[in-house]
Amino acid sequence: MKLSSTTLIESNDPVGFLSMEDEDFPYAVGPAELYFELGTTELARQMDKRARAISACLHTFEIPIAGGSAIVSSDQLNDLKEFLTQDDVMDHLNGKSYPRFLPFAGLNLTADQLNQMLEAVGDEEITGAVNSINIETLLAKVAAQTAISVSRELLKFRVSKGIDPLYDHSFAFDGFDTTSVEILKQLQDTGRVHAIANENGCIIAEDPDDEIVEQSSFVIDPILDLYKQYSDDFIYHCGLEVYPSEKIYETGVDVLIRGEKVDLLTETDSMGIIRSGVGYVVPLGYQSYTDVALEKLLQSSVTIFPENISAAGNLLGRFLNIVLKDQNEICNFIENAVSHEARELIMAIKACGDTRKSMYQLAEERVEQNRMRLVEMNDSQQDLQELAENLVKRYQPAILQ
Repeated sequence: MKLSSTTLIESNDPVGFLSMEDEDFPYAVGPAELYFELGTTELARQMDKRARAISACLHTFEIPIAGGSAIVSSDQLNDLKEFLTQDDVMDHLNGKSYPRFLPFAGLNLTADQLNQMLEAVGDEEITGAVNSINIETLLAKVAAQTAISVSRELLKFRVSKGIDPLYDHSFAFDGFDTTSVEILKQLQDTGRVHAIANENGCIIAEDPDDEIVEQSSFVIDPILDLYKQYSDDFIYHCGLEVYPSEKIYETGVDVLIRGEKVDLLTETDSMGIIRSGVGYVVPLGYQSYTDVALEKLLQSSVTIFPENISAAGNLLGRFLNIVLKDQNEICNFIENAVSHEARELIMAIKACGDTRKSMYQLAEERVEQNRMRLVEMNDSQQDLQELAENLVKRYQPAILQ
């Protein structure tokens, strides 16, 4: 497997980097983001890791596309067109010697800046595909559906047949955002929301006298109302003690859901998760842990669900919107596809018989097997429309009829 290479785009000053995980496929997709400093070894390493993580998501669902990642200097905020029209970048975009890189909006790239990128690309096929998937409401819903689907599959072995697996299990949200809001709506009258954290701090449902707390769980509607009114500052308006954000790792919940925009989990954070007895960690972002933190968690009794499935909702939602225009159809499809892959992985680890192998490690092996098969079957003539239609046919063929 060819590892990614980070290409410096030459100009009078370094403008940006483009990293792609694999050259065996016709397209590469990933975020394009803005940074204050370029050229650091650590930043290049993180780009490569992100590209590999995106590839893992794509190959899990048998999509023959590579993962990619682009960064642009923040000094070039008004000159993204120059970034994309330089020869080295266009070599990637026009498919001369590399996959064509399709920039998805990054976490810190505004809609206006993305539009500049799309105009610079000047390719109707790419522009249409990327524009059609820039729907924030849809992305929040599909990411939430992914989290719910994964949680149900993980918890169903803890409950009797016929009972909703989410019922009476405790949840904590690290990096509470619009996706978390959508998850809370689905947890109403089922799971218990015990703790919430964002960059402002952490609140815990531990005060039985507070009107928004009931049986060690937040009452959902008041939380949603406060978030709608105050956004991230809602945490200060709940009438509860606000702990440091890291307190979320010490809550010992059944399921800890980590948002897409949270910082990397550190070794100290992982030790809090282990000591408190968290059951499952479900990440919604492509990179969730430092290497040391991941190693500690994999050696513990905590089940780390692999990002290649749990973080796939956002990516699948962007991709599916090329052929599916109804949000409910897309959400239902993702529920079916994610549940299927989660179920297959859980059954495989149970049948494995090797108690030393974690679900995370088995997932990595399955991704590599898929990648090798996709390379052998790869048809470089397929366009994005055909690739998206093939994905739908694989998991839910009736949806296209």
